Amino acid sequence: MKNLLLITLILISGLGFSQKVKVKKGLVTVDGIEVFKIVKPSVHEYIIYNLNGDELVFMNWQKYSDEKKITDFNKEGNVVFLTITFNEIEGQAEALVEGYTPTNKSVAKLLIKNGLINTQKGELITDKVKSFIKRRGTKHSDRMKVLQEIEINRSR
Repeated sequence: MKNLLLITLILISGLGFSQKVKVKKGLVTVDGIEVFKIVKPSVHEYIIYNLNGDELVFMNWQKYSDEKKITDFNKEGNVVFLTITFNEIEGQAEALVEGYTPTNKSVAKLLIKNGLINTQKGELITDKVKSFIKRRGTKHSDRMKVLQEIEINRSR
């Protein structure tokens, strides 16, 4: 009985603090407040703008196959990730994408869930972005390069 009460309290507290993210025609709202815009100039690119039209973030999604990632659900071992470049902040970071391709909503949630954008002002939070870059790094690009080099060496 105590466990059921504890689980119920955890679920209620989590629901109470979750933010409702919506994306309509590229405009991202959080709990009904307009925060930023997402523009998709090509199939693989996303650009995030504040409401004044200043570019905040550029994202490019990529995919590679890795034998180590083959499962019953991922028979080709596909790894889909976003390379994220933040304007006016040195460095890049990468994030895995759930599913086969990212969507405007998944891109928005990635930024909000990681606390990278102030949802009241629509600005990047510099210290959070720097920490995100340091934590995430570019391990997927690095792994993709290693696999490409192995493939080149095999073909020689």
